[in-house]
Amino acid sequence: MEPITPPLPRRRWLLLLGVVLAAVALVYLPLHGGDVALATGPQKTAAWRLTVTFPAGQIQALLRLRAFDGVTNYQTTLDISPTCVPEGTAVILPGVALLGQSGRVVCQMPDLAVEFAQLTNGNVQLGGEATCTPFVNGWARVQYNPGASVAGDANPIFHHPDVSYGAPTLPSGPPTSTLRLEVEDIVRFSQPFTTTAGANGVRSILNCDPNRCVAAHVANGVVKGVQVSAPELMQFHTAATPVYLGYTPRAGGLGFPDGRLRVVDVDPGCSMVGN
Repeated sequence: MEPITPPLPRRRWLLLLGVVLAAVALVYLPLHGGDVALATGPQKTAAWRLTVTFPAGQIQALLRLRAFDGVTNYQTTLDISPTCVPEGTAVILPGVALLGQSGRVVCQMPDLAVEFAQLTNGNVQLGGEATCTPFVNGWARVQYNPGASVAGDANPIFHHPDVSYGAPTLPSGPPTSTLRLEVEDIVRFSQPFTTTAGANGVRSILNCDPNRCVAAHVANGVVKGVQVSAPELMQFHTAATPVYLGYTPRAGGLGFPDGRLRVVDVDPGCSMVGN
């Protein structure tokens, strides 16, 4: 792959007001996301983003990689769709994955250290665990239909060892959920929102700089919480690993009974520091 000219470093949200305005702006963003978030500076860095959709009754999983070696910016897209399979009661229909009572979709993430070394001609080397830069610009974007079972369901939507996203339901009242975004050890919940019987569009972001981390959530076009906290050191694993849709292996295994997934798009925002 031919290297491309590195872009100018993007500005970070340094004021809470700016973050709140950005969270409100999420309401008006188009369905598709932007490029892979990557901090570029004097350090060598690497980042990834995974988008899973279901066109024509097939699983399409595109893994976008972006790296910077201190001079040159590299990027590519890997099609890992052949590694993805429906398991249990999951059925793939045009535009949607029907999970059933015990279904899930499993894809295999490749060894990122190997992929980034190949992408950059060996200029960016990652170990088995890589520290993230203090600048994080991560998000998860999902379209889903809630399952038939409501109270007490964990409703995991996406699980990777370093980042997960879900829509846990609340035990009382109408069908009500929260959004749960976890990036490494940072866990943030949205305010409760009432789900619709049709497709629900949700998005959560996590933006960090050396001074603070800010999380914001949007559900069906309404901002559902902005949270500010101190920054935390994050480390991501690079080894090949399965990723799950509609399932998490935590707590003995939790699913999303009768849920329907339409779009799962995750950019953890971790710019892994390499050598």
